[in-house]
Amino acid sequence: MGSSSPVVAGSGRIRIEAESLTGNIVSSPSFVSGQPTELFVSNLPGLAITRIAGLPVPVEPVGRGDVSLVATTLNPVEIELETHGVPVGTVIRVTMTPEFGSKTTVDSAPTVGSQDHANTSVNLDIPDGRSVLTATTTFTVVAALGDFLAPFAQGEKVERVQLSAEVGHRSKMILLTATGREVEMPAGALAAGW
Repeated sequence: MGSSSPVVAGSGRIRIEAESLTGNIVSSPSFVSGQPTELFVSNLPGLAITRIAGLPVPVEPVGRGDVSLVATTLNPVEIELETHGVPVGTVIRVTMTPEFGSKTTVDSAPTVGSQDHANTSVNLDIPDGRSVLTATTTFTVVAALGDFLAPFAQGEKVERVQLSAEVGHRSKMILLTATGREVEMPAGALAAGW
């Protein structure tokens, strides 16, 4: 014998993309419209945690046991970070959240390299047991990128981008608009895999 319970969900969002939109369209909730955009967006800014204590982070992490440090690993441990499409000199905040105990947050030195590919690192004491590492940075975008990203923010001008990388999860991109809204970039649009 089974039971069923009603599914309660939000009202959602509707976006209609068309070269030309004519007629009277009524929808609930109301819709936003715009010109068609690319389905998958390449060359977006990206952030990744690439190495922990010299060990490579898998390109396709699974979220459990992605990087295992041997018990004799000495602290502090170097966490290596990589960006692309992010202005050189950007500082990255790294947070280590252990399974037990308090989380620790440190800021990296400014990235070095080029806007296409830059690096930096932080040193952290990682306790025994499981820990989650998250890297986050926010930067102001150039006008052309802000205009390009506007359709993903329901037509609003995008002024800043926040990138977040966590070992074991796909990276996230949050678009920060001129009006103060935060819009998560759809995971399906992040074709680069960052």
